[in-house]
Amino acid sequence: MILFQSRRWNRSATTASLAVLVAMLHCSTQRAGVAALNLNMMAKPYASISSQGIGGNGPSSTADINQQQQGRPQRVAIIGGGVAGLSCAQQLSRTPSEFDVTVFDTGRLRPGGRLSSRLPGDGIKEGQEDPGYQYLNQCILDHAAQIISTTTTETEDADDDENDDDTSNHRMAAFAQQVQQWEQEGVVQEFPPNSLCNIAKPRSETDGAFRFRPLLKAATTTTPASSPQTKYYHGVQGNGNIALALARNANFNLVQDVWVSPSNGARYMEKSQQKWKLQAAGQVLGYFDQLIIAHNGKCADRLMSQTPAKAVHQLLRVNFASSAPSWGGHKMTLNSIYSLTIAVSSNSKTGISQTLPPPFIAGFVQNQTNLRFLTCASRKYPSDTLQRDKIEVWTILSSPTFAKQHKAPQEFIPPEKAAEVTHLLVTALEESLGLESGAIDPLESRLQLWGAAVPLNTWQTSRGEGFLYDAEHHVGVCGDWLVESSVAGAWTSGQELAHHLQQPITKPTTVGLEGCFVRSEAAHRGGIASFGESPQAAAAASAAARQRKENGNQKPSRSNNNNRNTNNNNNNRKRRNQNQPNKNRVTSKASQ
Repeated sequence: MILFQSRRWNRSATTASLAVLVAMLHCSTQRAGVAALNLNMMAKPYASISSQGIGGNGPSSTADINQQQQGRPQRVAIIGGGVAGLSCAQQLSRTPSEFDVTVFDTGRLRPGGRLSSRLPGDGIKEGQEDPGYQYLNQCILDHAAQIISTTTTETEDADDDENDDDTSNHRMAAFAQQVQQWEQEGVVQEFPPNSLCNIAKPRSETDGAFRFRPLLKAATTTTPASSPQTKYYHGVQGNGNIALALARNANFNLVQDVWVSPSNGARYMEKSQQKWKLQAAGQVLGYFDQLIIAHNGKCADRLMSQTPAKAVHQLLRVNFASSAPSWGGHKMTLNSIYSLTIAVSSNSKTGISQTLPPPFIAGFVQNQTNLRFLTCASRKYPSDTLQRDKIEVWTILSSPTFAKQHKAPQEFIPPEKAAEVTHLLVTALEESLGLESGAIDPLESRLQLWGAAVPLNTWQTSRGEGFLYDAEHHVGVCGDWLVESSVAGAWTSGQELAHHLQQPITKPTTVGLEGCFVRSEAAHRGGIASFGESPQAAAAASAAARQRKENGNQKPSRSNNNNRNTNNNNNNRKRRNQNQPNKNRVTSKASQ
């Protein structure tokens, strides 16, 4: 384990790109790869850090803990170094006299969660066989999240009057301002015009296998200023650079490559002022006044199952499926997605490179049921070596339905299953692009299963809070599933939880524990995230939460569906379908 002491990072004029370059040059070993993320970072082996109750054996008694509480900032432990956790930590660290924050992350090399990137020179895990990639190791690869989006109108302003009821517009504007700041700092860059497309079904058989529908076109003067403006970005030198920007120059501790034990890693100490004791692999990680869960899936479920914070644990219970019920469901629902990266020759006259020439960089696949997204990593992050060798690297994301049909252990995909899934995904891409069988001939391939991928439903409350906080047990939760299934949702949730804890009151109040899960139509359409969800859709979700609360948080009946959201055309069509006789319809709770 490695401890990043972010409070000791000094502000530097070094750009984000140079920081990543340094990481690439110093990644000859696993530990060096971690330590070289920032030029001014001080990294030490975790076991050697024992100050401030972090690491070592911690205070020897409850009396010691209570005594240390006097006259010091609250110690906050955040489990999860993705966007939500880092966003929360960054905001809390802006008041260092009030909060002493430590983020615990399982990432071996860098934080980021779904925004993690693999850089050239990154080492393999200890004990793993080196696959010896010649080409894939020369390219920056985004593991999971491929793009981020902002949707705003020219009239929106994150600093509008606090009495403004349009929470979704406020959130979108705030995130758009953050992305704009990242763009100015060289952390992200916008996709060029015509580089991001929908690979859609043809209008007729004579149109070929697919047609392009550009999501990004050259700017025109005909678009009304009040119309929603959606922009798409990716990180400079990898989406992981966004996570590094959240941690860079922030006043908090970041602990890498540590796994807080899901079975007994979080222990609540009722009689102590420091309420939480964390441990991993038999080692005490520290004693903390506040605990924040900033990840989801089975581990978060198990982590809180042994604590008295039952209301929080109830909401962290998870179901894995390729879709959520139309009425939202009783549990958080996560899908799974396969990510296949292949290296191919750009000289082939019948391959991907000729079928999808520049300026194409990425696209949503809409004409093949097994696929959801395709991107050319070597165009997104150009490599002189690959360009010289005339090699292109592409990443293919499967549909959740395909991943469910070909389920495998996430940590170790059996070789025969990996070969099968690779073949099926390459074949599906050939079909999508109208290529002959065998036209795509990978020189190298790497397959990963994104097991706990995208939330397909979001927890909505009648007041629209984007986080959870249990004041009795001093535990909070942040994540995209509490706002929307996107990077914007994760960042927003972390910010809002931090702001709640920073309120100038004696004790933060309990927030967000009453509500309901609402199906995310945008996440179902996109498959890999919720992109460009409109304020109207967010408002409809809040309205559904209020209706469910009035109905006792029960599964809506047909009559309730027929009386709700009468002005929503999509819901009107859905209701008409629901009212039609269907002998195959299953309405039991268990089947939902």
